[in-house]
Amino acid sequence: MMLNVSIIIPTRNRAKDLKVALPPLLNQDYPILEYEIIVVDDGSTGNTREITERAALLNKNNIRYIVKQIRFSKNLHLPSLL
Repeated sequence: MMLNVSIIIPTRNRAKDLKVALPPLLNQDYPILEYEIIVVDDGSTGNTREITERAALLNKNNIRYIVKQIRFSKNLHLPSLL
């Protein structure tokens, strides 16, 4: 079977919310091999990775964990393009 759906969860320091959000996503009637869950962590300092890995092990689901290591300021002083 091929993946038909990707569920992307961006997160940062929201381990509690992730712990609540993952179980319903993992217990759907939709065929388990046809969807994936991608957790994109924007530099959390908590246990986001552990919660994601535990959910993946317990449910044998297609969960991927991506960490965005480099953070950039949203207020960069860029030279004028004019």
